[in-house]
Amino acid sequence: MNLTDCYKVLGLAPGASLEDLHGAYKRLALRHHPDRANGDARSHRLFCQVTEAYATLKKAYIGRRGSEQLKQCECGETEDVLLDQHGRNRCKVCLLSLREKRLPMTMETVRCISVICLQLVAMYCLIVAVADGSVRAAILGLIFLLGSLAALTYNVLTSIIVHR
Repeated sequence: MNLTDCYKVLGLAPGASLEDLHGAYKRLALRHHPDRANGDARSHRLFCQVTEAYATLKKAYIGRRGSEQLKQCECGETEDVLLDQHGRNRCKVCLLSLREKRLPMTMETVRCISVICLQLVAMYCLIVAVADGSVRAAILGLIFLLGSLAALTYNVLTSIIVHR
């Protein structure tokens, strides 16, 4: 049950206080409790909905840390909601971008991958040089190694520094 439905079941406006939540639950639970309803199926169903709505909203308000502010992801999820790098509430699935389209690779990612590839080629050339005793492979391996070190230095010098 999402939060909007929970508010509707309890007859509250979205963003109601925790005290309003407790009061609405107590009033509706007492009215529709199975002991008072004398076997009325509709009243039993409403009691179950009210209890579920109360539990969902209380979990959303209290959360795991004990703070009394509502934590809900933009997708409507209330379980395991954390803050993302922009300060917005996000659930695990949204944080892992499973609900969003994949973004194109940034230039920093491409540059890092290129450095790794240059280092792998350099390592391959040096292994071939040692195994075959080839001077050409050794020189080629050193050239690739120096190229990867130059690319790595460029990446470090042009990277964005983030201060806390």
